[in-house]
Amino acid sequence: MAHSFFRRSPRYRINHDADLTVTIDAGDGTGKLEAAELLDISDGGAKFKTRTPIEAKQFIAITIHAGEAREPIEVQGEVRWAADASENERQLGCAFTSPIRAEVLDGFAQVGVLDRRLNQRDPVSLAASAKWELQTQATPVKIVDYSAQGGFCLMSPFPARPGSRVELLINKAGREVLVRGEERWQCKSDEGHQIGCEFMTGQDAVRFAEVLSNCSSRGTVSGHAQLWLRQIAQARMLKAVTLLGKRRQVRRQLSIFTTVGVVLLIASVVFFQRWISPAEAPVMSSGTPIESSTPTVASSGSTPASSADERHDLPQRVTALSDDRHRERHPEGHRPQQSLEESFVAVESDESLPPPAGLTTTEFDSATPEEEKGSSQLAPESSVVESELLAAKAFRSGCLHYQSSEFHEALEDLKTAVDNAKSSPVYRYVLAMAQYQLEELGDAESNVHQAAEFEQLHPVANWGREMESFQGPARFWLEGARRRALANAESR
Repeated sequence: MAHSFFRRSPRYRINHDADLTVTIDAGDGTGKLEAAELLDISDGGAKFKTRTPIEAKQFIAITIHAGEAREPIEVQGEVRWAADASENERQLGCAFTSPIRAEVLDGFAQVGVLDRRLNQRDPVSLAASAKWELQTQATPVKIVDYSAQGGFCLMSPFPARPGSRVELLINKAGREVLVRGEERWQCKSDEGHQIGCEFMTGQDAVRFAEVLSNCSSRGTVSGHAQLWLRQIAQARMLKAVTLLGKRRQVRRQLSIFTTVGVVLLIASVVFFQRWISPAEAPVMSSGTPIESSTPTVASSGSTPASSADERHDLPQRVTALSDDRHRERHPEGHRPQQSLEESFVAVESDESLPPPAGLTTTEFDSATPEEEKGSSQLAPESSVVESELLAAKAFRSGCLHYQSSEFHEALEDLKTAVDNAKSSPVYRYVLAMAQYQLEELGDAESNVHQAAEFEQLHPVANWGREMESFQGPARFWLEGARRRALANAESR
């Protein structure tokens, strides 16, 4: 069942350099204890890696000893999901039958076993000038690390006032970039005062990422950090374009469509005026022949006067004539330019399309697919284009939610993308990763197999580039599941 289980407590990463011993009793009656590796933990559950063949819905007993911790963790739990991590290892997600006491977790954190930071920190070496609020003088500081979408840590010769705000001026290619932060913690060290700050706004995080991507100390930035820089810059810029630049983009594309349409219309009028005689004028769909009084261009370049009705009917005549001349290429006829523009604006601006003629909005919303198909005035190829636009938009939104660890929201958007582009393997693969994150493993496996079937028909040209922004256990699981699904699809 969708959303039947979700985490209520934060999970903490494990310091793998710590003295830690983990054993699991698989509950098979033998009493044999199997060694395991603890990957993360919360007061209500944990994730392990083990060589023991343990399956979902199995109850196990867990014992975790830390060298200097006063009290071990001894708890029972139910395996909620299990997946192959490699040929000989499996990953397990376990929910404890009773929560771990807070003081026990505190003891593990105090001896350095747990990392309670919400975002991973990466080292960097970057000089800057810091100006704290209520101070007039700037202080030279050194940025020593930062966290993905969180903040940064700087080394300062002077302490900071608790909760105070700081403006960092960082030199980038000869110009100074302003990044703002707010003090969250500080401690004294041999080199000065370490001060941890949180980004004031998302734009500060974007500017900091841009500085790191171009700074001279790029060699000091880890591979994980460089990946994060690309991810956060792409995600923030995409969201900015989606929220701020969509109208401008629509206007630009509509102006192109309108210009092309006008040029084609004028060219068609000139062509038919010069080369089609009145005797060759075709019959319109209503059965009325086109009149022979179509205005012609005089040798002097001026157009003879015509009535307002004739000028108004000219586009319809040209459309009917062009339909008749190449019905084999356009069996459905031409769609009016205005209808195309209205459909495009409706999709791009999140406005619903008007209901078909003869139906109220309520009747249209409740219509069956057969009624919808029979009543709609939109051409079939137009519906396909609109579905692809909706799918692409939902996919972008789902990826943003996924990168922000908002997996429930990502799941809904990605389902919308798949519903509107059912044959896209990439959309289904990312949907499967979101389902994996929510521990809906059955649905995730099913979508991977379906995506592999579609990939036989529509191969993914550059898999690494398509998936470069997705990392971690879900991507690792997807690689193995996709490999097996493709092999199974090819063997059929």
